[in-house]
Amino acid sequence: MRKIIVISILITMFFLHAFSQVPEKFNYQGVLRNSTGDLVENTDITVKLSILQGSSTGSVQYSENHNVSTNDYGQFAVQVGAGILLSGSFTSIDWSNEMYLKTEVANPAGGSLVEMGIIQLISVPYSLFANKANEATNIDNEVLYFTDSDTLFAVKDHNGNIVFAVFTDGAKVYVNEATKGKVGGFAVSGRSPTKLGEEFEYLHVTPDSTRIYVNDTISSKGKVGGFAVSGRSPTKGTSNDYLFVTGDSTRIYVNDTVSTKGKVGGFAVSGRSPTKGVSTNYMEVTRDSTRIYVPEGQSKGKVGGFAVSGRSPTKAGGVSDYFNISGNTTAEKIENESRVMWYPEKSALLAGEVHVGSADSVGQNSIALGYRSIANGDQSQAFGYKSKAYGTYATAIGYEAESDTNSMAVGYKAKASGNDAFAMGSGALAIADKSFAFGSVGIDSLGNVTGNTKATGEYAYAFGLGSVSSGRGAFAMGANDTASGEFATAVGYKTKATSWFSTALGSYTSAIGLYSTAMGNNTTAIGSFCTAMGYNTTSYNYYATAMGNSTTAGGMGSVAMGYETTASALASTAMGRITTASGSSSTAMGYGSTASGSTSTAIGNYANASGSSSIAMGASTNASGNVSSVMGLSTTAQAYGSLVIGRYNIIEGTTTTWTVTEPVFVIGNGTSSGSRANAFTVLKNGNTAIGHNAPTQMLDVNGNARFRSVATLASATTLYVTADGTLTTGASDVRLKENITTLENGLSKVLQLRGVNFTWKSEPQMGNRIGFIAQEVEKILPEMVFTNPVDGYKGVNYAEISAVLVEAVKELKAENDKLKNQLLEMNIRLEKLEK
Repeated sequence: MRKIIVISILITMFFLHAFSQVPEKFNYQGVLRNSTGDLVENTDITVKLSILQGSSTGSVQYSENHNVSTNDYGQFAVQVGAGILLSGSFTSIDWSNEMYLKTEVANPAGGSLVEMGIIQLISVPYSLFANKANEATNIDNEVLYFTDSDTLFAVKDHNGNIVFAVFTDGAKVYVNEATKGKVGGFAVSGRSPTKLGEEFEYLHVTPDSTRIYVNDTISSKGKVGGFAVSGRSPTKGTSNDYLFVTGDSTRIYVNDTVSTKGKVGGFAVSGRSPTKGVSTNYMEVTRDSTRIYVPEGQSKGKVGGFAVSGRSPTKAGGVSDYFNISGNTTAEKIENESRVMWYPEKSALLAGEVHVGSADSVGQNSIALGYRSIANGDQSQAFGYKSKAYGTYATAIGYEAESDTNSMAVGYKAKASGNDAFAMGSGALAIADKSFAFGSVGIDSLGNVTGNTKATGEYAYAFGLGSVSSGRGAFAMGANDTASGEFATAVGYKTKATSWFSTALGSYTSAIGLYSTAMGNNTTAIGSFCTAMGYNTTSYNYYATAMGNSTTAGGMGSVAMGYETTASALASTAMGRITTASGSSSTAMGYGSTASGSTSTAIGNYANASGSSSIAMGASTNASGNVSSVMGLSTTAQAYGSLVIGRYNIIEGTTTTWTVTEPVFVIGNGTSSGSRANAFTVLKNGNTAIGHNAPTQMLDVNGNARFRSVATLASATTLYVTADGTLTTGASDVRLKENITTLENGLSKVLQLRGVNFTWKSEPQMGNRIGFIAQEVEKILPEMVFTNPVDGYKGVNYAEISAVLVEAVKELKAENDKLKNQLLEMNIRLEKLEK
């Protein structure tokens, strides 16, 4: 169990009865720490408090529980006597005995209680004083004095003078004017104007009044600021002041003379002119009216009328009513008068420079405040400068603000003319029903005003500087944005969403097609359901997507991503920089690559796939034959269905038909576009050439062939020698194979390969070559590398790499197809969501 330590306890008793020593409750505060001395902060705990009699081991007179929480400083506070009762009665405790307080705490709340300690309850100062007073009864000329004939109880000072006395009919505090109390004491004193030492009553409580009194005779008045509260003797006919502040002061006065005033309870605030002997009422409440200074010479309003008037000291004429309640059944015509007016018949309040053209210009229960503001509709409000609330429940606030039924206009020339409309800001306009306009007039980059923030479509919202929302349910927010299509959204700076459910975000973006989306800067989404994102991108067709910088997606369902890419055909994809996918379902990736053939793929640096279903990978490669594939540097696969790798191969073949005398597989090893050569050529009839491109036999080698330490086991190579020296071709018949599995991760392995240019050390005359580094290939495709057991040199089986390349190309195509399908599904899903 974790130990709890309470290191600080504050106890304060509050006695709720002035003449009782029995408290109803007292405060208890503590600080809670754990065994390491850390504060226990913001924790729910249970505190059990027990009051013991006589000693720390005495009997329990009372016990209770408190469920509280510590604060950020580990503090908690409770009131002893106000907890959950466990035993005893708090009000029955005999506090004349020594009492001890036992504290137990459970952390967390509801856990096991741990005793924190027992402390003795010590009386607070006023309790000690009360105990001393209790012992000092009936001591002559000392503290207390009792008698049966005059006072019931009296308190005397050290000179025997009574300072407090309790009589059978009241109590009195006596103050000696000649002697002041010490600093920190308390005294109610006064000043005798005649300096004769007479005793004056300054505070007097009797059965008929409570009075604070200052002698108001002229000869005995003090300085300005004297004060008197007087009363009325029920047995006398004289009147008294109830509140009086010297000669030039303010007076609250009631005259109870039946012949001059109304029934008892009449009320007046009066003043006295120093130069005249009469007093003037400044505020008077009588049985028939309530007035704040109404000149005697003016006629009074009807019963119930009320007026706040001005009084010219010279008694000159002129308008005297500044605030009045009119009893007229209809509103009177008022031509631009500065006043405050209340019409009970219409429950209407007008204040400021009031203009009432006719009774119809004041609405029932309306309020018009300011300069010529008009609250014409019932329950309407108009505040400010020439603001107008025309319709029922309308509110217009500001400079020439106007509002219609259930509408609100707030700001400089704000107008909410549609029902249930809201306009807030400088020049904000909410024209259509249930439209909302918030903002200010628009400005261009030079600070010139361009137009108002307007919501002209039903349920439309316009926010910002000069934004316009004209379509039904449209939303425009920012600066000079336009949402004109129904339920369109335009957010940013000069964005436009012009068609149904279109969205334009950013700056200078335009969403023109149905359900289209344009985001960024200067992007345009023209086709339905299309998307343009980034900078200067354009999507023209259905479901097209353009992303990046200056990209264009013109084909239906096309995707253009990157920098200056173009996807112009159906379901085409262009990614990277300056790539073009113009063939249907084609893909161009990299830099400057072009996929113009249907379902073609071009990947790399200026790769070109112009044949149908062709693939071009590498640098300056060209797959012009249908279903052809090319990889490497400046290689060309022109023959139908051919595969070319390497560099600068000899270009030959028919692009659209299968011709058996044309290449099906070529490894180029030329040195330049003007010096092309093939290191290896396989024709479609099976003839294979090494060192040239026109084989007439199954194996046609241009040059010497050397076989050293050839394997004596089966080989996967095209040509090998058995143990007895027989030269044999490698078989690929499935009947001769087992443990057949499809190559996996072909693309990943191809991407790890590095094609290099090099020259042979021993045969520099062969010039610059293209190929791989065997040690690098061995780390990726160890099956493709062999080691000569005689000299230990490594070689690469380039022919078998074609299988890896085929699987890599298939994986790449599968990924492209998957991306296209996902994009199509996303566009369809987006269309459904936007509907």
